[in-house]
Amino acid sequence: MKIASLDLGSNSFLLLVSEVENGKIKKIYKDEQTVTRLGQGVHTNRKFHPDALSRAESCFKKYQKIIDEEDVDIVQAVSTSAARDVKNKNDFLNLGKKYSIPIQVISGDLEAELTYDGSVMGLSTEEYSVIDVGGGSTEIIGCEGGKIKGFSIDVGSVRLCEIFDGFDRISNDKLKDIDTYVLNQIEINKNKLPIVKKAMAVAGTPTTLSCILQQIEFDTKKIESYFISIDELSLMQKKLADLSLEERKQLKGAHPDRADVLPCGVSILKNICQYYSLPGFSVSCRGVRFGLALALESGKF
Repeated sequence: MKIASLDLGSNSFLLLVSEVENGKIKKIYKDEQTVTRLGQGVHTNRKFHPDALSRAESCFKKYQKIIDEEDVDIVQAVSTSAARDVKNKNDFLNLGKKYSIPIQVISGDLEAELTYDGSVMGLSTEEYSVIDVGGGSTEIIGCEGGKIKGFSIDVGSVRLCEIFDGFDRISNDKLKDIDTYVLNQIEINKNKLPIVKKAMAVAGTPTTLSCILQQIEFDTKKIESYFISIDELSLMQKKLADLSLEERKQLKGAHPDRADVLPCGVSILKNICQYYSLPGFSVSCRGVRFGLALALESGKF
C-alpha cells in the first residue's frame, strides 16, 4: 500500500510517501520537510497568524503536487500542538481540504503513540524512550509493561523563543531562566511522564545539531543513531546562544530556517538529559509520519 502521511507540526510540515506492507515500511519514495512556523504567535494569541496560514498554504500546494505525482492509495495528515491550542482551527483545516489533504487534529496521547511507533521501528520497544522536540511542545514517550506512556509538555523551541525573546543572541542570565523554566515544566508533570533510562531524540533540533557537530549537510545515513552527549549539549547551547542569528545561519549543517530557534531546542534536550541523569541520546530521523503510515496500513488509524 502506497501511503502519503503528513506530520503538521508547530514548526515544520513533514511529508512521507512510503510503501507499507505487513506492518513494515518497505520503501520510501519521498521524505520532505518544510519549515512553516505554523505556531507563530500561538502561545500569546491562541490564533494562527495570517502569515503562518499563508506559509502553510504554500507548503500544501507543493505537497499536493508531490502526492499527485506519486499516485498514492491513502493521504492523511495529522496536526498536533499548534492546532490543539487555537481558536481559528477551521481556517487551517479548510486549507487542507482545498488541497485534498485531510487533516485530523490528534490528542497528545495519540501523538505520543504515533511518535513512539515510528521512532523505534526495529528496536527493542522496552529499551528506548523517545524525546520529540517540537515548536510548541515536547513529548517524552516510553514503554512500560508493554504499554506506551507519554506526555506532551508545553515547552517547544518556538514557544520558548517567544516567551524569552530568544530568536537572536541569548544572554547567560536568560539561558538560566530558560533552563529553570524547562526543568520546572518537567518537574510539575513528572507523574505523567515515563521512566527514562535510554533516549532517542527525533525532529529538527536533534537532526540539525547532529549535522553541525559532524560538519555535514543533511545525510540520513550519517544522522540516524548518531549519539550526542550531554557535555556536547551544554557546550552547543552556550555556543549557539552567543552567536547572532546571522552567524548561526553560517554554521555548516545548520538549517537557515531553524537557526533562530535552535538554542532553545538544544536547551530543552540538555535539560531533559540533566533531569533524567542521561549521558545523552541517539538521534533518529523518524517520528510521527512513520508511525502514521504504519497505523494507516494496519487500520489502527
